Amino acid sequence: PTEAAEEEAAAEAERAAAHALLRVCGIGGRPDEALRVAFALRQDGLEPDRACFSAYTNGKASARKTRAASRRAAPVVRLSDVARLAAPGYERLLRLECCPETVGGGKPLKIRIQLTAPEEHQQEGVVGG
Repeated sequence: PTEAAEEEAAAEAERAAAHALLRVCGIGGRPDEALRVAFALRQDGLEPDRACFSAYTNGKASARKTRAASRRAAPVVRLSDVARLAAPGYERLLRLECCPETVGGGKPLKIRIQLTAPEEHQQEGVVGG
């Protein structure tokens, strides 16, 4: 195998491991940890994608089905009130990291940032006014 093929195989293995971690985060109801996994993927040069978010949501759905099937089973981990209140925000951030096109009505938000000062102020060396 060539070096490029080995790098592709390593990236695919890392992505598969991340999907497994994201599913476990969904099962455990930990969107904050799922967001950390997405950030780690990005730091390693892999873009989190829709499949990453799906892995999290599939884990979350799996946990709901399991709890519904056994009504008497208590959750393994009880989240604090703060963690439960913060969970929707973390899930929104995770969705934004993994599939930004689905946030805000399906239209990606484009922002233009101008880093240069207007021409009249550039000559004076004054920025902004």
